[in-house]
Amino acid sequence: MSDRLPSHIEAKALLRQAQSRGGFSMLLHRGDRDQGAILLVLRTFTGESSVCERLPQVAGAARWSLVNPKDIQTDQGLNEYLMRRVTQDPDLWTIELTVPEVERFVSDLSS
Repeated sequence: MSDRLPSHIEAKALLRQAQSRGGFSMLLHRGDRDQGAILLVLRTFTGESSVCERLPQVAGAARWSLVNPKDIQTDQGLNEYLMRRVTQDPDLWTIELTVPEVERFVSDLSS
């Protein structure tokens, strides 16, 4: 049995967490209800974008990490990247969060 929350519950919590910090949130793609991985598009209020996902660590636990692929420098590049990821993994949840202090938000998720 996994100690991870079902994806739909975690997705709802992430959406609400961004809103509770004065940010905005939007579900871009709904993945598998229970086991889908979650990809976060994090935006600052100035429009800069980052991509974050939970990655396995050497110690075995997974942590949220910024992945920032090169091709997300434009909105078109970001959209193409997200479409490729969903095509590769239709169970993937994709969530866009506009939050102040993106690095702090990711750090708080990982703790």
